[in-house]
Amino acid sequence: MTPIGHLTSSAVVAGSTGMLKPKEVFLALAWYIFFLIVFGILKANIAPGMWGMHVYDTFSDVPFYLLVIIWMRARPRRQLALALGIGNLILPAYSHLFDKMFLWFMDRLPEGMFRPHNILHSPMAGLVLCTLCTPLLCWLMKRQDRLAIWGALMIGYLLHITVDTITYDYPIYWLWPFSDYHTTFITAFQQPDAVSQWLGNPYFVASPPVRNNPQGYIMYSSEVLLDLLLGAFYTMIVAFRHIANKPEHAPRLVPTPDSPGSSDA
Repeated sequence: MTPIGHLTSSAVVAGSTGMLKPKEVFLALAWYIFFLIVFGILKANIAPGMWGMHVYDTFSDVPFYLLVIIWMRARPRRQLALALGIGNLILPAYSHLFDKMFLWFMDRLPEGMFRPHNILHSPMAGLVLCTLCTPLLCWLMKRQDRLAIWGALMIGYLLHITVDTITYDYPIYWLWPFSDYHTTFITAFQQPDAVSQWLGNPYFVASPPVRNNPQGYIMYSSEVLLDLLLGAFYTMIVAFRHIANKPEHAPRLVPTPDSPGSSDA
């Protein structure tokens, strides 16, 4: 999933857990829809290329790092939402540097621990990274409840590798280092007999296969659908909460001859 997709999914999950208010989540969803409109216009008029990566990276990085600056000392719920975003967008994403370092010495990435998608895209690596980063983040936020920050980081990290499993063509090693089992759901849509093959088709190809990315930089149609479905599902949750919390009007009592305050004719 692209960074703007991760940003959108983070906002929806943070809103569903009460870290963000509905208006904040809807603002994030509106930003994503605005991105799709801008990206669609550019895509229709410009040939595919690396410019696509710069566009969806910019749409993600500018608002997110602005929030990092503003919300680092904000109210507690926003700090938790920020921690979730850091666990989703920063820790898994920047660990790609380990792949690049390995490519300095090797021509290709073999199967196993060093793989095309990411060395650290696994729950166990997320557990270690989030544990190491929790004290620093608590110090920056001036918070004492490390468990809450660690939990938000872990939710974000697991969210990242979960949506990558659904919307990306690189396998995720969920059981590493205990097993080399890896999977990706998108291949189910790429089978010859699949009904919804369009979900496995690229929405945009930023580059063909390159040395440090054997399958190229691709945004799949399933990513766009998943983020829009998450937004629609969250909207349904907010609507249901509004209906459920709406106060009920007590039925109006009609006085009877025997009731207090009534008078005989």
